[in-house]
Amino acid sequence: MNATEDPNPSFEIDADVRLARTPPASLYTDRGTHARIRERVLASGWSLLLEPDPHSALDVVPCSVAGEPTVWVRRGAEERLLSNVCTHRAALLVDAPCNVDVLRCPYHGRRFRLDGSVLTAPGFDGALGPEDALPSLALGAAGILRFGAVAPRVPFAEWWAPVDEALRDSGLELAALVRDSTGDIDYPIEAPWLLYLENYLEAFHIPFVHPELSKTLALEDYAHALLPHGTLQVGVAREGQPAFEPTTGRYAGQRVGAWWFWLWPATLVNIYPWGVSMNRIDDAGFGRSVVRYRAWIWDASLRNVGAGGALDVVEAQDQSVALRAWAGLQSALYRRGRYSPTQESGLHHFHRMLAVALGSSRPLGVELR
Repeated sequence: MNATEDPNPSFEIDADVRLARTPPASLYTDRGTHARIRERVLASGWSLLLEPDPHSALDVVPCSVAGEPTVWVRRGAEERLLSNVCTHRAALLVDAPCNVDVLRCPYHGRRFRLDGSVLTAPGFDGALGPEDALPSLALGAAGILRFGAVAPRVPFAEWWAPVDEALRDSGLELAALVRDSTGDIDYPIEAPWLLYLENYLEAFHIPFVHPELSKTLALEDYAHALLPHGTLQVGVAREGQPAFEPTTGRYAGQRVGAWWFWLWPATLVNIYPWGVSMNRIDDAGFGRSVVRYRAWIWDASLRNVGAGGALDVVEAQDQSVALRAWAGLQSALYRRGRYSPTQESGLHHFHRMLAVALGSSRPLGVELR
C-alpha cells in the first residue's frame, strides 16, 4: 500500500467544535507523520502491561511498552520496569517469565542485577560506566493492574484518577477483581490504530453499526465527559439490563450499564457490572494495528449480557468500520470533514490533544466538563 509523502503534515483543530474540521488524510497516510506519532504520542503515555500478575510467584516477566521490549521485575514489595535490551550489543535478555536473581545476556554473558545495574561484564574490566546499566521506565499500579510508560507526560496517579473516582462513586473495587484469562484476545487490524480509537470515542455510530448494543442502552441518556487526559462515555442501561448505580458524584442515581474510559494515548478501560475489560491499542507498523483485550471479573453470571456482553460481535463491527475509513482516507476526493457538536465532542477533544502533541496546534483552551 502506497503512502503519501507530506512535507508539512501539521494541522490545526479549531477549539469550537461547531467550526472545527477533522484532521487531513495525511495524518493517517503519511509515513513521516506515522513516525512522529510513535515518538511523540505513543511514547508519552501510560500503557497496560499485559503479562505481569502481582498474584503470581514469578518475579521476572518480559513485556512491552509502546513497542519497546521491557521486563517487569520484583523483589519483595519493590517492583521495577527495565529495558529488556542488553546495553552491550542489544540482545534481548529475557524470553519467558521466570524466577532469577540476575538477568543474564545469552549473547556475551553480561549480567545485570534486578535494579538494572551491571553485576559482571566479561571482557570489560575497567571499561564500564553508568550508561551500561539497564534504563528504567516509569511503572504505575492500580490494584492488580500494572502500567508502564517510556516518557510519561503526566504522573500515573493523575492519569488514572478519573477511573478511581468512578469506581469509588459506584462502590466498586479493583481488589475484588479476578483475572479471566479466557478473555485474552488479540485482534490484528489492517488499519491505523488512530482509526480504531476514533471510532471508540463517539457513540454516533452505535445505532448504525451495533444493533445488539443499541438494545441494551438508553441512547437518549448517553453522556460524555472530557477529561484532562482522556474522555468518559457513560452508557445508561435500559430497564431490565444489568447496571450499577453510583451513590455519589455527577452520575449518582443513574443506572449505568458501562463506564467507557479512553486514557491518553491508547488505553481503553471498560467497566461493566460483570467486571473490567481493557483494550490496549498497539501500533503494529504503518497502516496496521493490534487491539489486545484483557478481562477481570466481579460477577461471572453477568458476563455475556447487557452493554458488556457479546464483545466479540461488537469488536468485529468496529473493525469493519475502521477498515472502511482506512480505504476512504486514501481517496484523492476526501477532504477534511466536520464534527457533530452533540455526538463527537470526545473525538474533537482527542484530535485537539493530538495536534498539540505533534507540535502543530495552540494549547487546548477547552472547558473540561
